[in-house]
Amino acid sequence: MGLVTRKQLGAWSLVVLGTVYLTVAGGGGFFGLYLGGFRIFSLIVALGAIGAWLAWAARHPEWRPRTSLWPAIVACVAAMVVSAAAAPEPRLAFDFIAYAVLLTGLYLLMQRLLAHPLFGRRLAVLGILLGFGLASLYIGAIFIHWLDFWRDLGRFSTPPLRPDYEGLAYGNPSTIATVTILLWLAAAAHLGFSTNRRRTVLGVLGVLTVGVVFLSGSRGAWAGLAIAVILIVPIWLTMSAHRRRARQLLADRRVRIGLMAAAVTVTAVTVLFLPALIGRLTEPASETRTAFYQSSIRMFLDRPLTGLGPGSWTVERIHYTLPPDLDYYIPHAHNIWLQTLAELGVVGAFGGVLMLLSVAALLRRGIRSGDPLQGRLAWAAIAGIVYLGAHQLFDFYSNMPAVGFCLALTVARLDAMTATVDRQPAPFRSFRLVAAALIVLTAGSSLWLARSEAASVFQDRATHAANAGDWSAAREHAGQALAIDPDMPPYLFTSGLAAAHLGDLEAARDLMIRSARSDDFPTAWLNVARLEADLGDAVAARDALDRAMRLGAQQPQVALGVAMIREELGDHPAAVVALAAAFQAAPGMASDPYWSDSSRAALFSDALSRALGEAVPQIGYQLALEAGWIEDARTIAATLPAADRKAVLLEIEAWAGDQAAFDALHAIARDDPLHDELVARCRRIAARSRDQDWTGPGPWTCDGAGFVAALMVIRVSPPPESRVVLPGPNASWHFQYTYRRTTPVDELVPGLPHLAVVFV
Repeated sequence: MGLVTRKQLGAWSLVVLGTVYLTVAGGGGFFGLYLGGFRIFSLIVALGAIGAWLAWAARHPEWRPRTSLWPAIVACVAAMVVSAAAAPEPRLAFDFIAYAVLLTGLYLLMQRLLAHPLFGRRLAVLGILLGFGLASLYIGAIFIHWLDFWRDLGRFSTPPLRPDYEGLAYGNPSTIATVTILLWLAAAAHLGFSTNRRRTVLGVLGVLTVGVVFLSGSRGAWAGLAIAVILIVPIWLTMSAHRRRARQLLADRRVRIGLMAAAVTVTAVTVLFLPALIGRLTEPASETRTAFYQSSIRMFLDRPLTGLGPGSWTVERIHYTLPPDLDYYIPHAHNIWLQTLAELGVVGAFGGVLMLLSVAALLRRGIRSGDPLQGRLAWAAIAGIVYLGAHQLFDFYSNMPAVGFCLALTVARLDAMTATVDRQPAPFRSFRLVAAALIVLTAGSSLWLARSEAASVFQDRATHAANAGDWSAAREHAGQALAIDPDMPPYLFTSGLAAAHLGDLEAARDLMIRSARSDDFPTAWLNVARLEADLGDAVAARDALDRAMRLGAQQPQVALGVAMIREELGDHPAAVVALAAAFQAAPGMASDPYWSDSSRAALFSDALSRALGEAVPQIGYQLALEAGWIEDARTIAATLPAADRKAVLLEIEAWAGDQAAFDALHAIARDDPLHDELVARCRRIAARSRDQDWTGPGPWTCDGAGFVAALMVIRVSPPPESRVVLPGPNASWHFQYTYRRTTPVDELVPGLPHLAVVFV
């Protein structure tokens, strides 16, 4: 690779640091996307990198930006601008346009780095090292979880896939699977298979990548890989040179032995992990995704030409979710195609098609170039694009620059090679025009984002103050955020909370109404109802309660709050409906001592009876048990399918204090430690045997029956000191997922009951 000067070494060190940060933290994980400090640091890094590059390019023509994708890039950014201009609520769209401009600049910089004879090769090697590092870290992290699993069991058993939802810094197993797949494709393109050493490197990295994809339990990654292989391999074999190469490989005895060994290994792993595979493949997910897809389609049909604006899906999803669809809080639609149509409409689809056609033309030139490296880059890029397109039928990665970087290792290098061959460096006069446009757009985007993030800094301070109980400081800082960004719902919401805690009820109501109207968040409407009731406006309170219950019936804390206000207003039938919904969302709440108060007895009894009449049997028997209505639980259990009835009947008798029934249930849970629901119910009964009012034998334990599973028992409690994730649709993450802004952990105004998890 030749001698490296000090300047080159310094520049390369910065490239390495920036690449690792972008790939591992700032551009792909929870921290980089949803924490203000990381976003501000990423903004500084991006601005510094683009500025330094353009300054250097002014004196060095070979560094000046040039790409065959210019028309498509301009069309995509223009589509976002048009969509934002027509959007009913364009505030968030401006942030996304600004980020798109910065990402465009970073792509052009990366393309020039890959065109450089020194940096290009080293970036390729860095991508390979990242692939090895991330895959090894993930497999190691999974193994540590397995050790805990086996330690808890006290024996060896088939371990679970994606234990504890392990995803490294990405926070999601599917993301690490996607990143490693794209890094392997880039490694295959850059190295090739011409020597034994290179084949060995790619083989080992391939084994690690397959291991990551398998252990991640990502059905989207599995489907994406399967679709990519089914579509691409036949197309690849249409070329005679490729068929000849395939025959040569199959004629090699070592290759045949390797394929046989791989087949045996796959068979053995499938048999070993069969319970985990079956559990993952049969795990329900259609209810949430169906709700997201339906909301996306409604958005598109409402504004088919320009959509609702870039970044609007998370904000508008609540408005476009219709009961009884699941109101689940998540930052994307789990489908890039539908979300693009919802946010950008036909205009965005046109920009996307133009980009795909431009990239297809680039890949076609690479395949036809006759250059082996360009050919490999083109085929690797095709595989990556097809994989991403298929995977994102069930997921969404456009908000993760780390994934874009991994794909760009192939696309951008091919773009750099064809741009270098096809055209000379731009003359200085032309460069000045391009540089001026980039500088103006980058500076404008950076100034906008700096303003936006400055407000988020004040909001973070408000959140910290509120969490510490200093509501005066919280109100001051939230007001500073509002002064910069006056229509941002999390700032309005926090200001309203602070005003309510300080006794300024009218100001609190006005701020909370503005927040609630912006995104229809049920908790905000519940707060409005409480404030209106405290101010003596029962009509307005009832209207807000209706709005809160539209989707808030799925959230136990919202439904409980609605029930208590309804009862206070004398609306007993409506209170019963709301509390019945809360019991169905969180059956464990029925055993809360809170209901032993005689003033709540009638509401509790009426709501529980209604909930038992409405709930599906799988929920109804649990609700009856938690309430102590054993005979009702037995009656409901008799309606369950025969396959489920045996364990449920044992559970009911164990709850009634039958030692033999608990021992039998415990044995079943030990025999099937991956049956999360069964293990959770066993542990719940063991916890029940340690309650003060327990009269049966014990205390019992469900040790040796698997990981603690996701069954939550909640109680009315004091205000929380940390974020509380309750049963239901993950609503406590609403503001951070939707606006990438923090809000206080206590989201309720004074006078509303809080819920806390006492058993998981």
